[in-house]
Amino acid sequence: MNISLENIGKKYGENWIFRGMTTDFSEGIYGVTGFNGSGKSTLIQILSGFVTPSEGEIEFNGGKTNVEDVYKSCSISAPYLELPPEFTVLETVQIQSQFKPFRQNMRAKELIEEIALTSPATKTLSQLSSGMIQRLKLALAIFADSSLLLLDEPTSNLDAKWINWFQTALSANSSKRTIIIGSNDQTAELSLVNKGALDLSAFHL
Repeated sequence: MNISLENIGKKYGENWIFRGMTTDFSEGIYGVTGFNGSGKSTLIQILSGFVTPSEGEIEFNGGKTNVEDVYKSCSISAPYLELPPEFTVLETVQIQSQFKPFRQNMRAKELIEEIALTSPATKTLSQLSSGMIQRLKLALAIFADSSLLLLDEPTSNLDAKWINWFQTALSANSSKRTIIIGSNDQTAELSLVNKGALDLSAFHL
């Protein structure tokens, strides 16, 4: 997916989060960095089509894709997006696959095995640890058949073993995708960036 931002700004109330942002995203892996409160999560939500900028223009695929349709091509994992706690692991994966198929026709069972949740597959998400939940959220996003992949603080709640898994899984599923990673400058999260990192600190007044 190609995304073009022209003088984008976002404010809440009278406070501008960022302003005057002009940049383009195309196929490849990008980082979005900045201090806490610089607007990384806000920008990712704008790129997902979920949040409307306060000023400026955003185009998807040269205007050929309407913002209302971006969700069809987008998968996202972020701390502020919760999965239904009353669903089991298996139910969550199966429901997700109905809305957005997985890459290379991956089956629900294969995805669950990939993140070592076979034993707790029939447990509700409310019974899982924060690390298990993070693995599930990442897998649903990374293995989705989407051309736009948005990852906000992807290694939060992951130990060293699963950070390595994240890097391997992302690398193996990065072709023909626009991938944008929001990070507090974590080396593990930005190690695969090949299109540069956008520092949001530059767009503060």
